[in-house]
Amino acid sequence: MFTRKCSIMILNYNGRHLLEKCLPSVIEAVKYNGGEHEIIVVDNASSDESIFFVKKKFPIVRILAYERNNILFTYNDAIKHVDNNYIIFLNNDIKVNKKFLKPLLSHFDNPRVFAVGPKVLDIQKGSIQRAAISGSLGQGLFNHIFREKGGLSLYVSGAVFVCDKTKFIEVGGFDELYRPFYWEETDLCYNAWKRGLICICDFQVEVYHENSATIKTVAMPFRRDVIFTKNHFLFQWKNITDKRFWVCHLFLTVWRLLWALLFPKWLNRCYLLGFLLALKQLPELIKKKRRDSNHSRVLSDREILKLCSIEHEQTNNVFKLD
Repeated sequence: MFTRKCSIMILNYNGRHLLEKCLPSVIEAVKYNGGEHEIIVVDNASSDESIFFVKKKFPIVRILAYERNNILFTYNDAIKHVDNNYIIFLNNDIKVNKKFLKPLLSHFDNPRVFAVGPKVLDIQKGSIQRAAISGSLGQGLFNHIFREKGGLSLYVSGAVFVCDKTKFIEVGGFDELYRPFYWEETDLCYNAWKRGLICICDFQVEVYHENSATIKTVAMPFRRDVIFTKNHFLFQWKNITDKRFWVCHLFLTVWRLLWALLFPKWLNRCYLLGFLLALKQLPELIKKKRRDSNHSRVLSDREILKLCSIEHEQTNNVFKLD
């Protein structure tokens, strides 16, 4: 029997129909693996009788009910109410394989592991939505590079990943600077990398995702694009310290803002509004940077990005254990 215990926390907002489709797969996985794992639905003030449905249909599932929808940031409080030191953060629109628990949790034999995510497949098409992720600092922008491989990863998908609870709290959890959504899991994992911890995508473990099923209900496409742009700026301003990047970033930002003013098309308007909203949060950002300066940085930006290009078979040799 597999003995490492975890709490599976499923975030829900008006997702009764999603829980009905996906929650049985999680229950099956817990039964298959045995052990003292627990399943918790973290409900963000649903009005669709999600809580009543879960209590009636799945009585073994524990419920943490909140009075307001704080989206992903609800997890920061919810983990205070669990005893297990391994937390699986799971969207309500994820179907899991019954064998997914053991391989994900086994990576924590290495004490430097912060988070592990599976390969995420589209629930309708079966195509890869998310695997290992690299990044670059080219042309004054912090860019994602999505790889259809496993291995060390810049970050893991916020839709499903397992994390060491103690390390999650030490790193600071999901930063509400990025409210309401987008870039919060990137920031979480990047801060772990800066401290010398690692994140992994296990390409052998598969789950199925109905992409952004909840976010689509709370924000229209243009607003989502603006929020993404705002948080992209905030992530760069908060985390990137590379001097060459900043020279390019300042030049490119001025040029893009001028272009957006001259040609106010969809993407340009998103860029301009995103920048202004990020600028509005600058005082909050400065306070966070001062607080975070108390933590020693182990890896530079370019060292992190170099490590995140390493594939799965090399993962165990990246950080030799003492």
